[in-house]
Amino acid sequence: MSDIRIEDRETLVDTPRVRTERLVLSKSGSSQQDAGGRTRVERIVHDHGSAISVLPYDPERGTILLTRQVRVPVHLNGDDARLVEACAGLIDEGEDAEHAVHREAMEEIGTRLVTLEKVEQVYTSPGFSTEKISLYLAPIALPIGSRTAADWRRKTRKSRCWNGLSGASEKCSRRARSSTPNC
Repeated sequence: MSDIRIEDRETLVDTPRVRTERLVLSKSGSSQQDAGGRTRVERIVHDHGSAISVLPYDPERGTILLTRQVRVPVHLNGDDARLVEACAGLIDEGEDAEHAVHREAMEEIGTRLVTLEKVEQVYTSPGFSTEKISLYLAPIALPIGSRTAADWRRKTRKSRCWNGLSGASEKCSRRARSSTPNC
């Protein structure tokens, strides 16, 4: 166990969904110690819960399904806010990760997923956030009313992005900036 102690804690933001705190931490064993033999550092910590991300794929075509979303912080940073990304979202209170995957897949890409394969669980930005994201792979199940995968792909062009598994990220990023409505 770490020798890190919380010396002071101040809540900066506290809403039902987000909590941000300023923490003063101390630890021993550093070259810049105070008279008590401890080093002090101040950190801002953001907590909005844990999240999921799923990469649906079509095993028949060897393609993945991504979504296109506008992200305001990206815009505020001066970049094109229309991002192509994997389906993702926060886990709601009282919800488990797998339920969140199914909910987000329906909300963001209109897709029903049958089989989920948990790949990993990682911290997204551990320098300031407590968010831990559960990553999944899932073969795509056709929505009710779609006779074939091609039929469904024609109906889902505006906010979805199909790409081959090889070079998908580079190809999707390049095309997201173009006027092409579908990657």
